[in-house]
Amino acid sequence: MLSSHSAQDFHLKALDEIEKIGGIDDSALQNTPLFPINPAQRFAFRNQKLAPCSRWGSCSGKHAGFVMALNADGKDSSKYLEPSSEHFIRMKKMLGYLLQVDWNEIPQTTDGCRLPNYAFAGPEIARLYNQLARPFNDLGLPEPPHELKDLIAEFDLLKRFMSKHPEYVGGEERFDTELMQGKYSDPNETMLLAKEGADGLLTIAVAPCPKYPSGLGIVIKSSSGDDPRYFTLIALELLDRLGILLPKQRRENKLKHLNFSYHFNLPEPVGR
Repeated sequence: MLSSHSAQDFHLKALDEIEKIGGIDDSALQNTPLFPINPAQRFAFRNQKLAPCSRWGSCSGKHAGFVMALNADGKDSSKYLEPSSEHFIRMKKMLGYLLQVDWNEIPQTTDGCRLPNYAFAGPEIARLYNQLARPFNDLGLPEPPHELKDLIAEFDLLKRFMSKHPEYVGGEERFDTELMQGKYSDPNETMLLAKEGADGLLTIAVAPCPKYPSGLGIVIKSSSGDDPRYFTLIALELLDRLGILLPKQRRENKLKHLNFSYHFNLPEPVGR
């Protein structure tokens, strides 16, 4: 289960199943306690006077994965957040290899969920997402270091997981999930991968297709912060200009432009 799930019932059920398989429970999770992203869940839990907890945090599945992987290797998982740990060093080396930069030079911060976070410029993020949507053997990269070959062998699994199970990347009524489910484009013509990020970030990968044989990597960053209304409008306008947006969605998106710009509800247009 990827970040950033909405902590809906099916997400929490999946987390229970994952923890059962790994022989862990919520006490092993060290991510920031939060209320769910999903508005209905958040309202319900607050109405019940429940306190925020780690399992509801959007990154809980990712944290569970780190804990289980370290346990499977017989390593101490209690310090899985430590930035200098081997698993994070390997991650930085993998990112450095994909971008062909010195992994030691990748800036590092701490994410809101407490995991190490790595800073990249927009073009670098776009390149990574373009790579995500393409077969690894088509990326034209030099021979990888031996220590990364096990990660590279599973590189294409991430793409397949996101495209087959987009509801676990976000959730119901989440824009990134809807993009991957084909609400705005024809998945038989163009496969999209998408992920919302913190503070107004949206990344979209367009898989190779007749219109774009090498695929595309798209990054949208809102300087005003996290408001899905605005990056949704921008993303759909961009997909329209790229010739990817479904005709029905083109018309609806034009109406959204007017509604958000002028703050009034428009009547249904008559005729063309």
